[in-house]
Amino acid sequence: MKLTLVQQPVLTLDFSRFFAELRTGMTTADLMQLPVYEGNRLTAAREWLACEKGDHDSIEMEGDLSRCDGLGHQWSHGELVIHSHCGSFIGSEMSGGSVIIHGDCGSDCGAAMKGGQFFVYGNAGDRLGGPRDGAMAGMEGGEILVAGKTGRHTGQFMRRGLIAACGTMGAQAGHGAIAGTIATMKGFGQASGFELKRATLISMSALPIDASFNENIAHPLNAADSWRYAGLISSNYLNLLFRRLHRLYSQFDHQLTEQWLFSEQNPPMFDRYLGDQLSIGHGEWLIARQM
Repeated sequence: MKLTLVQQPVLTLDFSRFFAELRTGMTTADLMQLPVYEGNRLTAAREWLACEKGDHDSIEMEGDLSRCDGLGHQWSHGELVIHSHCGSFIGSEMSGGSVIIHGDCGSDCGAAMKGGQFFVYGNAGDRLGGPRDGAMAGMEGGEILVAGKTGRHTGQFMRRGLIAACGTMGAQAGHGAIAGTIATMKGFGQASGFELKRATLISMSALPIDASFNENIAHPLNAADSWRYAGLISSNYLNLLFRRLHRLYSQFDHQLTEQWLFSEQNPPMFDRYLGDQLSIGHGEWLIARQM
């Protein structure tokens, strides 16, 4: 099924209830009656969308969706493909299926996600995979893949799951994360890992340790005495993770896929830091060693 935005709204459109109430087997007439909010004004989907009949389990959305929030809210199965930049809360509370964005997405995407796969061909905004407003639990499962960079507070209060980006991650990534994995090719912003509980942060951007200092104290993570150096590691778990990322990123393009492919005979080595020691200190930060 193809849905096309036929006119631009004056205020932001919220499609959360539209997707929450969307059911397999709905007639086109029923679908066009589903609620869409323009600001705080309740409208019907027919005011904004044109529909081409097809399978409800596979939806493509076209038009300029940059002012559309809540697309794929509570998505649970099938495939939602968005051919545009789009707004905030995309894929929030999704539990299965896949949401694929051919463009950038706004803040709070993948919020409280429980399962499924979320792909962004562009950049993602703040609080990717974080909590809903006022909640203390972020994403609890699923996989989020970003071809570009992410904003601030990526994976905030994360409970489970995987977030990976080929670009940089903004400041305070993994803030308060209890579990899960956050990986990036280009490094993290300031204060990432703040109050980390048990999650894992992985940076493939090497930060060389100055040979003129003891490696236990030379790394900038130790400046606040909240991270403890735990040695140089490579593990089968990391090899399996990179294979998984290689397979997932194969849905983007060849160049991105190759960034996550490493030789089993020459796997990357990581400096391991434990922290945040100001919290319970069971989290870890793995930073690729520049050899």
